[in-house]
Amino acid sequence: MQLQIEGLQEIRSLMEGYAPNVARNLARSVTLDIAKQIMTDAKQNVPVDTGILKRSLKAVRRRSSPNNPKASVVARAVKTRRNGNVTTQSANHWIFVEYGTRKMNARPFIKPASDRMRARMPQAMREAFGRKFEEMLARRASRRR
Repeated sequence: MQLQIEGLQEIRSLMEGYAPNVARNLARSVTLDIAKQIMTDAKQNVPVDTGILKRSLKAVRRRSSPNNPKASVVARAVKTRRNGNVTTQSANHWIFVEYGTRKMNARPFIKPASDRMRARMPQAMREAFGRKFEEMLARRASRRR
């Protein structure tokens, strides 16, 4: 499942007055922020049995071209501690929970989260961009002091 984020062209045109690397970093940051919002929503709706699936959801940057930032919500292995022993547990069963099997009904949590984000994407992009842009300006101002 892939969610296309539109509006990055507007961000790029606004950022032309800044150094290109600053604009790229800001676009990457906004993209990752949107993925984190989807992850947070998915974590609130994921069915919990042992909690491993919920703990395993992470928002990560993906390797991409500089002008096309990408981020994903992934299920990574988590380390658990039991009786002093550390074990790594995989959450590969996310696909069975999300889509179901012939013996188990689907209990989707990622698609509904991405659908909700898609419905409010322009607003979320503006909010994330504004927040990240202000953070960047504050960091630059504190460095100049």
